[in-house]
Amino acid sequence: MSYNASGTLYYIPDVTVAFWTFRLMVGAGMAMALPALVGLFFLMRKRLEQQRWFLWVLVLSIAFPYLANSCGWVLTEMGHQPWLLLGVLTTADGVSPSVSPGMILFTLIVFIILYGVLAVVDAALLFKYAKRDIEVTEVEVSADEEDEKLSVSF
Repeated sequence: MSYNASGTLYYIPDVTVAFWTFRLMVGAGMAMALPALVGLFFLMRKRLEQQRWFLWVLVLSIAFPYLANSCGWVLTEMGHQPWLLLGVLTTADGVSPSVSPGMILFTLIVFIILYGVLAVVDAALLFKYAKRDIEVTEVEVSADEEDEKLSVSF
């Protein structure tokens, strides 16, 4: 808490946290956009499947939406936290007496474990289905069927 020149009490959010979480959120967003553009480039050149290194980059970039979401949430909460109702209800007045620090810690631990388990399951499913072989089947198309496809498509 701080006082201004006239002696009025005012609250200032933690600017350092807001500064860095904003940059991490935007950086994670850019980190999601860049592989998408590179992937579009490879897809247009019909070389996406041949770029094995890039496919690994895509797998690793799965973390970026989670990072952006979490940083955005922290930014939002830290940026507005001191004012429950500006000039009416302060944060100190808005604290619930029925919620103990142990309850908050327990909830935080449960969320961390839950999100950790979901991240592991997500990664396991992605690896499982990424390792599957694609079945390639040859389809014979007669000249009549080929002409019919072209006439329908134009």
